[in-house]
Amino acid sequence: MWVLSLVLWAGWGEQMETVQTLMETARKDTLAYERLGELCLGIGHRLSGSKGLEEAVVWGQATMEKDGADRVWLQEVMVPHWERGEEHLWLTEPTHEELPFLSFGGSVGGVAEGEVLVVSSYDELGPRAEGKIILFNIPKETPGLEGYGDVVGYRYGGATAAAEWGATGALLRSIADGSLRTPHTGGMSYGEGAEKIPYGAITVEDAERLQWLQDRGTPARVKMSLGAKTYPDALSHNVIGEIRGTTYPDEVVIVSGHLDAWDVGQGAHDDGAGVIHALETLRLIRELGIQPKRTIRAVLWTNEENGSRGGKSYADAFGEGTFAAIESDLGGFQPIGWVSTGTGEQKAWLDRLLEGWGLPHIGNGGGVDIGHLEPHGTLLIGLRPDDTHYFDYHHAPSDTWDAVDERELREGLAHVAALTWLLANTEE
Repeated sequence: MWVLSLVLWAGWGEQMETVQTLMETARKDTLAYERLGELCLGIGHRLSGSKGLEEAVVWGQATMEKDGADRVWLQEVMVPHWERGEEHLWLTEPTHEELPFLSFGGSVGGVAEGEVLVVSSYDELGPRAEGKIILFNIPKETPGLEGYGDVVGYRYGGATAAAEWGATGALLRSIADGSLRTPHTGGMSYGEGAEKIPYGAITVEDAERLQWLQDRGTPARVKMSLGAKTYPDALSHNVIGEIRGTTYPDEVVIVSGHLDAWDVGQGAHDDGAGVIHALETLRLIRELGIQPKRTIRAVLWTNEENGSRGGKSYADAFGEGTFAAIESDLGGFQPIGWVSTGTGEQKAWLDRLLEGWGLPHIGNGGGVDIGHLEPHGTLLIGLRPDDTHYFDYHHAPSDTWDAVDERELREGLAHVAALTWLLANTEE
C-alpha cells in the first residue's frame, strides 16, 4: 500500500506540472480573444433557426478541424425558429413617445393597446386586469425571490397569467442590474390552451417611470406593435470534437459552451466566452502534445437559449459513459469558483481534486445544457465568474465583443483547461 501511494503521488505530481503548464500557456494566449472576435464580429447574433447560427456551426467545425482534434462531427438537432420582425412600443398617455422595447422569444405578433396596470406579483392580478396591458415590475433583488431564476418564472409565464384575467398584452421589467435604458430579451412560453397575447421587455428606467405614474394616480397608456412570427422547426447542429483517451477512451469528459445567442448584441458574454473556453481547451491540449487518459470532448451546444434541445439530443444519444461535464455559461469575467451537481460522494471527490491548486468549490449548480446528463449519473460542473456586471449585458444589445476583458477571458480559459485535464487524468 505504501509503494502504491508513492506511485499515485508521483503520478499526481506529474499531472500538476501539466496543469501548471496549461494555465501558464492559457494566460499568455492571444488567439482566444481573436477567435471571440471572429464569432462576435464576423458572424454576430445567432438565434436558433437563423443563418447566423448555422454560420457559427460551420465556423466551430472548421476551427476544431484546424486545431487537430482526433475526431470532429455534427449532431443534427431540430430547433425552434422564431423571428422578431419589426416591433414598437409607444407611450400614448400622459405623453407621446416611443419606448425602448424587445419582445420575448416565442411571443406572438400583433397589436395591443390599453391602460397600463403595474403589478409586482401574480397575486396583484384580478378582474381589474381585463383590457389592460400588464407590467410586471419585479426587480431581480425583490425580497422573497431568489434572484434571476425566480424572475425568469415571470418571463416564461407572465403572458399566460395576464391573459387569464383578460389582459390584452404584457410587459416585464428587464432582468438587469445596470440598464442605461437598454431592454433585455429572453425566452417565454404560453400555457397549453392559453390565450396568446404579445409580451416583451421594457427598460428598468421605464418600468420605474410607469410605477411612479401609477403610484400618483396618473393613468398611463401604451400601444404595442409586434411583428413576431414562429416558423416550423429548423435544422441545426451540436458541434462536437474530441481528443481520444489513451487508457479509458470510453469515459468522456465534456468541456462546453453554447453557440446560439439572442438576436440582439453579439452574444459575447452569453455565451461566446464559453464557446472559446471549450474550443481553446482542446487546442491548448493538442498544441502541448499531451494525451489524456480519458476522452476529452468539446461540445458547442445549439439552442440553449430558447429550448435546450441541443443538450437534450446529446444526452439522449451519447449520455452513457460521460464521466464529468463542464459548462461555462456565465460570461467571460474573472473566475471565482466552481459549482456542481452530483452525489455527495462525487462532490467530495471534486473537493479533493480542486484542493490546493485553483478555484474553490462554492456551491450547487452546473449548466442548462449539461443538466440533461444528470440522469446518467454524470458529475456536472459549472464555472462561476464574478457576475457583478453580467446582467448589464445578458440578453441585451450591449453584449458585444468589446465588453469582454481579454485578460479575464484568458484566466477563465486557464482554469477550465486545467480542471478538464485533471478530470480526464485522475486515477482516484
